Amino acid sequence: MNKTTVLWTLTLILFTFGSRVDATQQGLPQPIVANGLGVNIHLTHFAPDELQKFKDAGFGFIRMDLIWSAIERTRGVYDFSAYDTLLSDLDKANARALLIFDYGNSLYDGGLSPYTDSGQSAFAGFAAAAAKHFANRGVIWEIWNEPNIGFWKPKASVEDYAALVKCTVKTVRKADPKATILAGATSGLPQEYIQALLSCGAMAGIDALSVHPYRGGNPETAAQDYARIRALIARYTGSGQPFLPIVCSEWGYTTAEKGVSEQRQAEYVLREYLSNLAAGVNLTIIYDWKNDGPDPKNGEHRFGTLKQDLTPKPAYLAVKDFVQSLRGYTFRHRLATDNPQDYELLFEGPRDIALVDWSADKNAQPNMQMPRITRVAPGDAMYFVLKHAASVRFAPDVRIAMTRPIVAANIQVSNPDNVSAKVEFSSGQHTMKLSLKPHETQSASLNLAVDLDGPSQQSLDLKIKWNGRPLDVIAPLVALQSSLLDLSAGPAGQDLYVTLRSPLPSSFNGRLIARTLATGKSTSRPIAIAPGAQATLTLPGASAGPITLEVLDNAGLSWARQTISAFMPFPGWPPSNPPATQFKRVPYVDNHPLARTQIDSFDCPAGSPATCAMAVPYDTASGWRYLTVEPAGADSIPANVKALTIWVNGDATGASLRNRYTDSTGQTFQFDGVGINWTGWKQVTFPLDGDHASHWGGADDGVIHPPLHWSALVLIDGSGMAPHTGRLLLAAPSYAQK
Repeated sequence: MNKTTVLWTLTLILFTFGSRVDATQQGLPQPIVANGLGVNIHLTHFAPDELQKFKDAGFGFIRMDLIWSAIERTRGVYDFSAYDTLLSDLDKANARALLIFDYGNSLYDGGLSPYTDSGQSAFAGFAAAAAKHFANRGVIWEIWNEPNIGFWKPKASVEDYAALVKCTVKTVRKADPKATILAGATSGLPQEYIQALLSCGAMAGIDALSVHPYRGGNPETAAQDYARIRALIARYTGSGQPFLPIVCSEWGYTTAEKGVSEQRQAEYVLREYLSNLAAGVNLTIIYDWKNDGPDPKNGEHRFGTLKQDLTPKPAYLAVKDFVQSLRGYTFRHRLATDNPQDYELLFEGPRDIALVDWSADKNAQPNMQMPRITRVAPGDAMYFVLKHAASVRFAPDVRIAMTRPIVAANIQVSNPDNVSAKVEFSSGQHTMKLSLKPHETQSASLNLAVDLDGPSQQSLDLKIKWNGRPLDVIAPLVALQSSLLDLSAGPAGQDLYVTLRSPLPSSFNGRLIARTLATGKSTSRPIAIAPGAQATLTLPGASAGPITLEVLDNAGLSWARQTISAFMPFPGWPPSNPPATQFKRVPYVDNHPLARTQIDSFDCPAGSPATCAMAVPYDTASGWRYLTVEPAGADSIPANVKALTIWVNGDATGASLRNRYTDSTGQTFQFDGVGINWTGWKQVTFPLDGDHASHWGGADDGVIHPPLHWSALVLIDGSGMAPHTGRLLLAAPSYAQK
């Protein structure tokens, strides 16, 4: 059999059946209901009635802090007795544990997050003792919790966390070579923070990257974020090596007053788990098991699937019913639908096929937004097609195209029939044919062509025929173009300001090609970037766009590529009468606004994306504090725009950058935001489609009802962070046109 050359090796998921979670199982779970579905808890011993409820729900995992200071109260002496009780309870429920090595210990480094060699060595010793004590118990270990925000004391430090990961992994591997170790555990999916961990080699020894993809809107939007992180991982993955898997170790929706309804939480919890499976994320930990407090206004108190008194919320009942219906079924594929907002997932059981469908369209009927199960038994009209579609196996995550227009799909086919089969795969000009004996399994690789002149994310049709009969039900594969350099470009008045960062240990020399799509005219500029450094340049008159930018090395190989929209400047910028601008600074304490003050501007040094910038001081003192930047006029958002872009000179504090706008019904949308984990200038884009935003007030339906108006052009949120005083510089806000 001739096999197509493998150009990129992708992780191939092994598919197996299972009836129950095996608590002694090792490694990451397979996509089997509910082996990879878990819940965060805050206890080490279940009361009998609570343990029964946990068993009835059918969760395959719990996630719980393994708190260093509670385990090691005397130097070198470890007490795991409380966690012995917890694992004993989990054995009774046929569930596994994901335990977090976390938080400081007053015996070392003054109780701060370990930052000295001795403190990190002590932490690694504690972790190794735990791994040895619980070896062969099916535990997955995670190093810290959300180190990119305030859980790392006194403030987030990617360098200190990376050093701790390296030290801990090395020590734990010696204690238990079979240990499964996660790292990252990031609040959100901060690309700069994750890239820093990848570039310094901190992720080299772990089994998966863990993330916490919280958001206010549809769970399905996380797939885009996973794709971007996979593209980042691809840049640090050697040829022939598998990509680092991603797991979701914490994610939930609060039912507090400004959260979601209990019914919406039930829908989102199931869709969170299911859309993760469809995106190739096989472990999902829901936050959290039960409400943590009685305050209906406190978001942290209302994440539970149960109330404090253990009364089930709709989310608990939804999980319980789903698991009871499909326990042991294996996820195979997302199926093709006419509307990309509609989801239909194919699960294979020992005796039949199950389809789970729902709509992520906010305009869909409420009953269509809750996942529904349909069974397809042998003899049903579609069973033949679906059974053979389930017999074709490939990883459901995105394919990453780096510098060539070809990626490879690793495919496994298992013939379930008592007769031979001929299976044909084709995509564009590429074709592969397999001949299988009865019950034979074969693996091969098929080339997929990517259009480098097309959008960064593309759908690739994979046509399949089984003995000449089309299996045209599987959804198209997704390919994402990645870059070996960080390319960021945005308007600076009438010009286009371009930054290029190199994460590589060697220098880069080449040229930047700018091609205007309307005219086809191209210009070329030389580029030289020192190791780990940044280069900037300005393209005069290019902000009218759209324009395609491509960076080529001296051999003609593409290292980065991006198509830039047409932009129009935000009204009132640049300031008409420096130093005052047409923007107001409004600090909030406990959600109450303080005095509005006019924001000053100052002249920027050479090499900045604008001649002047707004200087916005802020602080993250204790309490619920945030700050907004509001336009003094021109608060209407034009109808023909899709996003706001703004250049931000970051201070790497980890504060969140958001924005707010309202629609005609008075409904407020708040973009979920990005963590400020960088220094220097960076372009930040805020979508204006409502899809990546929480919402409240007015229609409160999550649907945009034009026209839109600004509440906050920028919102700087430091809630939950260690006290800090900082200053952001904001420059050249612009609208990206549709």
